[in-house]
Amino acid sequence: MDTRKVRDTARQWADPDHAPRQQAQQQVVAATGFSEAQVAYALNEQLRALAAYSVPDGKQLVGRYGVASEEAQPLAGLPEIIALLDAGAAVSLPTTGQEMLVRAFLSAADVALLTWGDEDYVVVQPVAGEGDDEKSPAAITMPLLLNAAVLDGKENEDAREALAEDILLYDGGSTRCVRIVWAPRNVSPDPFLDTFAQFRGRYPARKGLAPRVRMMAAFAAKAKLPLAILDDYSLLVIRGEPEVQRAGHVRWVVYDEPAEITRWQATCTEKTALFARRGFKGLQGLQPFGEAHRPGAERFETAWQAVQVQYAQS
Repeated sequence: MDTRKVRDTARQWADPDHAPRQQAQQQVVAATGFSEAQVAYALNEQLRALAAYSVPDGKQLVGRYGVASEEAQPLAGLPEIIALLDAGAAVSLPTTGQEMLVRAFLSAADVALLTWGDEDYVVVQPVAGEGDDEKSPAAITMPLLLNAAVLDGKENEDAREALAEDILLYDGGSTRCVRIVWAPRNVSPDPFLDTFAQFRGRYPARKGLAPRVRMMAAFAAKAKLPLAILDDYSLLVIRGEPEVQRAGHVRWVVYDEPAEITRWQATCTEKTALFARRGFKGLQGLQPFGEAHRPGAERFETAWQAVQVQYAQS
């Protein structure tokens, strides 16, 4: 289909005072438990990226595709939906509250969605540590992404604030949240936790997260694991092995030399990305703190490439 109207709508909705955006934003906050700040951030960043994205040449799709994202963030699945629409596919979405904002945006762009259940294939965007590993035979699972942070003890307040955004913005429910923090043995998590608490004052956690974190903390305490918790129970930090856990839980992993992190990356089945303060030395391919949820047009380009490589049919 011609998706120019989608991009025109993205430019309109980029204005925080745009009335249809404001109405949809308020409805999503009331229905899903996302904070207003979380919803506004998702709209600002993803719509800015969409407006900057140019559709590459590629194959057109045959068939009907549903997008069922396991992400817990207000615009989950949007890049995959745009890639499918750009490729000429018919698209459906589940009718749960998670998809409210995407539906409202696409409706404003006059995109007609299929009824959920009428699709031939379901495109699943999984989140590491979340959901069920068993998928329907008709499900097409997108590659997992695993983001990790690397510290060196030279992080100032600005760097800690940027890392707070990478970890806390969507409470660990997004594929782009940092879930593992590598830290030198002599670096304490305390100053980071102080900054994280300040960040929570501006970006409150989604309702319902605290009970889950309390339960995880109780199990960790019973197992006598070294841990730290934010006062509002929106984040549990446990020192241990680099194992991805559920939303609200970040692993603090001690390292003695950067080569340990390189070896860990080589063993990961997921695609990994490393984030660090600007000026960090000792590892290649690092991205700066504060960019995990700001991928720009690249996020939509990645979805398009996945559509073409994994399930495009000429």
